Order: sequence, then C-alpha cells, then structure tokens
Amino acid sequence: MVGDVVDVPDVGRGKIVAILDEKIYSQGYLEGEWRFLRNGVLLEIEDMGLVHYESDFDRQWHLVSR
Repeated sequence: MVGDVVDVPDVGRGKIVAILDEKIYSQGYLEGEWRFLRNGVLLEIEDMGLVHYESDFDRQWHLVSR
C-alpha cells in the first residue's frame, strides 16, 4: 500500500511511494513521469534514494508500519 514503510533485507528501510501496476502514486510522484516502467513499485529508501522493484517485491520485504 502506498505510504507503507517496509524493510528490504540487505537494502534498508523505505517508504512505498508508487504502485505502478495499479497506477497509485504518492503526492509528488506523477504518473506521467513513471508510466514507462509499467509495473512494480517505487520505493524511497533511506540513505539510498528512489528505487524501482519490478517483480516479486512482496516476497522480498517486511512491513514495518502502515
């Protein structure tokens, strides 16, 4: 869910800012800027920045807070 804070093993903690498959975006993340990716999620990871996960993301992370 957009806004969820998750922990990605060996990567870090971050916030889901877009779910591309469902065309759901946090404020400040415009669909027109990211639609070329088509699927997956955008995650704003602490100390790393914006990261795109294309597949199996839900198997790689652990929910920290909603």
